[in-house]
Amino acid sequence: IPLIGFMLFISRFTDHQMEGLFRFVSVGVWINVAVGFLQLSFSGKLGEDNLLPYRLGIGLFSNENHFSTLIFASIPLFAWRFLARTANPLLYIATVLIFLLVLFATGSKAGMALSGFISVLAFVWFSNRKITPRLRLLAVCLTLLACSVLAGLFLSFSPVDGDRRMEIFSNTFVAIKDYWFSGSGLGTFQLVYPMYERTQEIAYEYAARAHNDYLQIFLELGIVGIGSICVLGALLVMKFDRSELAQAAMLSLMTVAIHSLVDFPMRTFGIAVPVAYLIAVILSEPAADDVGGQTEQLQVDVENHRPQAGLELGPG
Repeated sequence: IPLIGFMLFISRFTDHQMEGLFRFVSVGVWINVAVGFLQLSFSGKLGEDNLLPYRLGIGLFSNENHFSTLIFASIPLFAWRFLARTANPLLYIATVLIFLLVLFATGSKAGMALSGFISVLAFVWFSNRKITPRLRLLAVCLTLLACSVLAGLFLSFSPVDGDRRMEIFSNTFVAIKDYWFSGSGLGTFQLVYPMYERTQEIAYEYAARAHNDYLQIFLELGIVGIGSICVLGALLVMKFDRSELAQAAMLSLMTVAIHSLVDFPMRTFGIAVPVAYLIAVILSEPAADDVGGQTEQLQVDVENHRPQAGLELGPG
């Protein structure tokens, strides 16, 4: 509820104000990168137990995977800043290399893979603007679909690195068949899941999350929950091309959406708040008076910079 309120409030902001909020997002990213570098510089344990109420895993996050989410989700925003706004590709490349170095040190395989993919995609996206944003988005979706098909054909579905994600996905899907209409209720995953867990899969740890936000939303909220996700996705696709910052926000949201297939990054407020900002960037509408005000300001700037040596600005 607080996140929805935050998103609705800042969706009233103008594009100029939205661009100003990006500064706060970038400061948060760089603070986490700096803290991550500091933690990784020690040879001992990675985390810190006494600074915050929760244990720091990497950066200011308790989970290195969610730290990785913040990093790779911010890359399209930096691409917009350094490629579309200031046309400084060297700063963009330097920023991406720093991010990749940190993610390599954390050992996040998904983070490195998504960061590499979104870095190249964002660079191509803002370097070639002859193709319309919708066609570019369609090409990205088709590429992701092809990669998914290839992964399904050539990769094994056995547990990776000893985790139990595929087991949890399978059992959660079985549970959804019983609760698909109205859902089991928010926050009930931990209560419902054990009823569908097979005996040979029981371990001393219990499954606190489905490690797939879509499956968990479907289980807990039924068709209303998953339908709301679909409606939101449709709205974002309809409006993401209204500005270059909105296009960058769409690319960032896509990375979080992909990661949500195998994790639960939206559980962490350090991810959920930037995501609310990204959604607001796409769904906001510039006020008519603000557009007029920006036009008047542009005219004033032109007048202030008019040459004084007898030269006049032409109609162009």
